[in-house]
Amino acid sequence: MDFISKFILSSKRILVLLLTLLLSQSYAQTKLFEKESITVDKTIEDFVGVDTFENYYYITNNVFYKKTPQQQWQYSNLLLGELTHVSIFNPLKIILFYKETNTVVILDRFLTEIKTIDFNVLDDFKAVELLDISFDQNLWLFNQNTQQLETFNTRTNITSYTTQPLNDTPSFLLGGFNFSWVILPEYLYQFNSYGSLLQKIVNDGFLKLQNTQNGLILLKANELYYKATDSLDFQKLKLPEIPIKQFYVTNEILYIYHKSKIYRFGLESIKK
Repeated sequence: MDFISKFILSSKRILVLLLTLLLSQSYAQTKLFEKESITVDKTIEDFVGVDTFENYYYITNNVFYKKTPQQQWQYSNLLLGELTHVSIFNPLKIILFYKETNTVVILDRFLTEIKTIDFNVLDDFKAVELLDISFDQNLWLFNQNTQQLETFNTRTNITSYTTQPLNDTPSFLLGGFNFSWVILPEYLYQFNSYGSLLQKIVNDGFLKLQNTQNGLILLKANELYYKATDSLDFQKLKLPEIPIKQFYVTNEILYIYHKSKIYRFGLESIKK
């Protein structure tokens, strides 16, 4: 066998080896392993999530519940209309948003009211479309009047920072202490706590998202995808055939509610 033939054969072997390694890495990145599930004792209309202490939260008949292994708490306020959104990002300061009455309620860990803010009566009136937790005593909110995302201080009732106006109304907002994500029909935007744009990603049909330690979990057409922070690729996660209405991520565990179970999947196998 001449030198050129040996070189071609060697190159083919290297190519096959590289493809095998790439495929195995891709599989390791997308395969999730199921952990012991949580069995619930009643039907849940809207699964909110699980906190860092593994207590779970849900909404049924417009009543908000917190369930621990030993006890259950509940909160409702029929005067405020339908409960639109709940943030348990900080389980010691739970955020409830009632879009119908443009009102936010802040609860402690026992679901006792700490503060209620009615945006209709503020000097700086805000028509809030979406709302979530931000840093310190602030909230992220999308103000329809200005088409801007704001960080709103709940102690002073004053807006701290704003983004540039968005060209459309977001369908989803995920807050956090350092940055936020909003989903618009064409793009996903990430902003820092000062309102500066960090990322702009084309939206390929994504409806909701959750943060992980090293990236994002996103929902599209009843399937979940993973995007690493340092990558533009979206990888479909291998999961059982479970209808995904709500999902939540905390402590690198993915939670999905279906029927009488809250399924738990570890994210350790996603390549870091």
